[in-house]
Amino acid sequence: MTDTAEPAARHSVIGDNSASFLESLEKEPALLFKAPEALPALLASIEDEIAAHPPDLTTTKGRDAVASLAYKIARRKTALDDAGKALNADLHKSIKVVDVVRAKMRNALDDLRDKARKPLDDWEAAEQQRKGVITAAFERFAEGARVPLTATLKQVAGVRAEIEATTIDPAVFRDRTEEAERLKTAALELLDAARIRIEQAEADAKELAQLKAADEERKRLAQKAIDDAAEAERQRQHDARVAEAAAEQAREDERQRVQAAAAEEQRVRDQAAQAAIDEANEKTRLAEEALEAERQKQADEAQAQTLREQENARKAADQQHRDKIIREARDALVVETPLDHDGALALLASIANGDIPHVSIRF
Repeated sequence: MTDTAEPAARHSVIGDNSASFLESLEKEPALLFKAPEALPALLASIEDEIAAHPPDLTTTKGRDAVASLAYKIARRKTALDDAGKALNADLHKSIKVVDVVRAKMRNALDDLRDKARKPLDDWEAAEQQRKGVITAAFERFAEGARVPLTATLKQVAGVRAEIEATTIDPAVFRDRTEEAERLKTAALELLDAARIRIEQAEADAKELAQLKAADEERKRLAQKAIDDAAEAERQRQHDARVAEAAAEQAREDERQRVQAAAAEEQRVRDQAAQAAIDEANEKTRLAEEALEAERQKQADEAQAQTLREQENARKAADQQHRDKIIREARDALVVETPLDHDGALALLASIANGDIPHVSIRF
């Protein structure tokens, strides 16, 4: 269907007086619900109105016009919807028809409102993104302009590379392009000055370290000369002490040799006397050990005899106790069971010997 044929089809819905009918809707919105077939023509007229006002987003007036058109459509939607609600309250029998028309009308007018406002929404989103780019760039430039005293060459180079890579597009920055260029240049100049300052500080520190190292080496060599002289004196005194000690040791060795010879003679005499004493003591010890062994033997025999007598007495007492238990058990079996005297004894003997499982006698 062509663009020329489509408006004709729209007008055919409500007759040749469609324009007059749409004007009547402005005064009496409830007419839409009495002639629901007029909704397509109403929507088409609003679309024509949107098409007749191309958006101009370059000026505040143009953006306000877009917002005003969207607001006008929303107001028309509210008036028609309120009329439908009022009519629906009076016309209960037609409530389904009214609700269907209202739903179609609301959805369609919401879409048309959004369609009318979409250029402005798209522009506002793009504008927000553009401002975000500008803000991020300005913050980056401000951060680059604040170089801490503890910054290193690597850190300064990293920040400078980041700022250098920041592109200032006039299409994005617009009236703030010159300001952005100025701040970027200032930040780069400050970073370059910081780099020079850090390089100079590092060179000064290196030179100072070299001077300190040279002074330390000079002091070390001077101290070494003093230490060497002192060591030589200590060695001379040590050698003298060693020589004196050697002479003293020689004299001491001679004294000890004489004393050792005299001591050896005395040791030989003492050893002979001690040998005689040890021999006599050994004979006495052997005699005492023999006497003690005999006494121990007699005591062991007496103890063994006592233990045997105690064991025999214990066994006799135990046997008497066991016999008493057997007798009492036997008498009970004779009384309580059909067993006779011999049968009861045989049963108790089998139990005592463990021949009957799970049964035992407690003695």
